[in-house]
Amino acid sequence: MDWQVLGQHHKEEEEKMTLKDCYMQMGADYEGTVQRLRSESLIQRIILKFPQDPSYQELCQALADGNIEVAFRAAHTLKGVCQNLGFKNLYEPSAELTERLRPLQETETDDLMQKVTEEYNRTVKAIEDFQNA
Repeated sequence: MDWQVLGQHHKEEEEKMTLKDCYMQMGADYEGTVQRLRSESLIQRIILKFPQDPSYQELCQALADGNIEVAFRAAHTLKGVCQNLGFKNLYEPSAELTERLRPLQETETDDLMQKVTEEYNRTVKAIEDFQNA
């Protein structure tokens, strides 16, 4: 029997990323989300769909096009999705961006978009790591 291979298999099982690990990696609110949605399997199914949500890409495109109204709606949608999923790391900058865009007038967004992008990438990376674990 190859004990080294068995030991590696056991080690891989121990290192399998949990949903809680995923939330910790992204800096999100695992406990609050489980308490609110009451089902880890439901949360898992929903978060695995998050990278396909078009809100972030729509936000980027709208800002690039100078379309503040569409950018506001996309930021507002992203904020809501993040709030529902407990992604407080991404919720906070997207909420701030939403409020900055709310007057529907040309405004400086580069600072907040940088933070939204950093947290969006962090969130998607954690979800991908979880999915591939």
